[in-house]
Amino acid sequence: MKSNGFYILQISLVAALGGFLFGFDTAVISGTTEKLKDLFALSDGGLGFTVASALIGTIIGVLMIGVINNGMNLLNVPPFWQNFIKGAVIFIAVMIDSLKNRPTEG
Repeated sequence: MKSNGFYILQISLVAALGGFLFGFDTAVISGTTEKLKDLFALSDGGLGFTVASALIGTIIGVLMIGVINNGMNLLNVPPFWQNFIKGAVIFIAVMIDSLKNRPTEG
């Protein structure tokens, strides 16, 4: 059995890039903590909960799209339609969230 070192290198690079980008997002969120704390009068515990919630929401979103992507790959859906369906899922999720959190008049 022949070892495929290049394939392992590609997987490692993609995983490292994902970790780097997630770390970058963490730094961006952490850079906003002072404004969040002042704007919403958060305690240290409340601020930690807010930042952790944002990161956990990111992880859940990535896992959901990953499951959808895996299912479409197993069903041999063409790449164009995979991107279209994932975009539609994200669009529908944003629309539901914006309708749910619509400010009330009065």
